[in-house]
Amino acid sequence: MWKTGNCYKEIKCPLDEILLRTGILISLVMGMVALFMAE
Repeated sequence: MWKTGNCYKEIKCPLDEILLRTGILISLVMGMVALFMAE
């Protein structure tokens, strides 16, 4: 579950994972919106 190698706290890693997944989701949503707006 821990992909980051610099885990010095047990709370930091899940937060980084959540932020990473949220960023990817936002990027996908923005890409979909851009495609719909282009059409």
